Amino acid sequence: MIDYLCIAVISRVIILICFIVITIHYFYLKKDDVVLLTPLITKRYYFIAALLMDNEKIMINWNKELLKFIEIIGNDYVYVSIIENGDSEDRTREYLENLQDILNKMNIKNNIIITKLFDRYGQDRVAWLASLRNAAINPLKSLDWDYNNTRIIFLNDIWFHYIDLIKLINSNNGMYDMVCGMDFYYTFYDDWVARDINGNHLNNNYPYFHDHLSLKKIFSNYGDDAIHVFSCWNGVTVMVASPFIQDQIRFRISYPNQTYHSECFWLCYDFWNIGLQHIYINPHVKVAYNWFFYYLINYIYPQLHIKVHMNTFDVNENNDDKISMSNFISSLKWRHYL
Repeated sequence: MIDYLCIAVISRVIILICFIVITIHYFYLKKDDVVLLTPLITKRYYFIAALLMDNEKIMINWNKELLKFIEIIGNDYVYVSIIENGDSEDRTREYLENLQDILNKMNIKNNIIITKLFDRYGQDRVAWLASLRNAAINPLKSLDWDYNNTRIIFLNDIWFHYIDLIKLINSNNGMYDMVCGMDFYYTFYDDWVARDINGNHLNNNYPYFHDHLSLKKIFSNYGDDAIHVFSCWNGVTVMVASPFIQDQIRFRISYPNQTYHSECFWLCYDFWNIGLQHIYINPHVKVAYNWFFYYLINYIYPQLHIKVHMNTFDVNENNDDKISMSNFISSLKWRHYL
């Protein structure tokens, strides 16, 4: 009985210490630290898009961190497009109205829709989400921006810190067509869309990847080691805007001869088809679907990960990251998706 009591007390003390450290980091991060992370993000346009519904529990943080990010970018370089679609049964619309009031007072261009735009009825979920995502992207076409100097940031209903967005934008020194973070709810969440460069599912648990080069980057302590993948979404994505204008790329459902899959997967597939093959995951940008898992995955899990030696994995280093679209399609075990 005494042993169990000691363990319980020690556990609570450890948790308390962890959350004190987290709180200090979260609330006292200085802008001087941010300057070191922002060489690539200024003087570029950012179209921020999101779908939100029944997200009352995250909205205070979501709005606050979005506004902090905009403060760094500059009001003239941002457009905010959010679709709620009148579907929420909590206070999400109220929070979005407050956000829109703030954006309007700051003269930040925005389009926040909290009324019914699309009725789902018996519509398939992927088709419905594709329609909503396209509606969120649609205002991009009306902007008098240099699309080659524009990035789209698509946010899920995540708990994030504005530094996460800056780190993601800086991934691979800004050289990418699309880059995603990693999203968590207990474990890695978006395993339906995410595929490594060989077309394999990611593992839900650390270290997530199978191949030698990806594992090497996972084990790295540096924050800019983006991993080349075939597809991802993962809660937060940054991508080039030009294909949505010049190539009329859209979120879509599977074609009749294709296996049923996510609209986000087919977006990545269509990027590859038009030659945009630089799609990455930055494993050092971790977001979650509530505050608890955000803190857990960013501050506690990293201390618990066992650094498994690379040689324990059955990998072939010679084949890593050396793939073209043509031999990718011909060599896929899962070519029925195509």
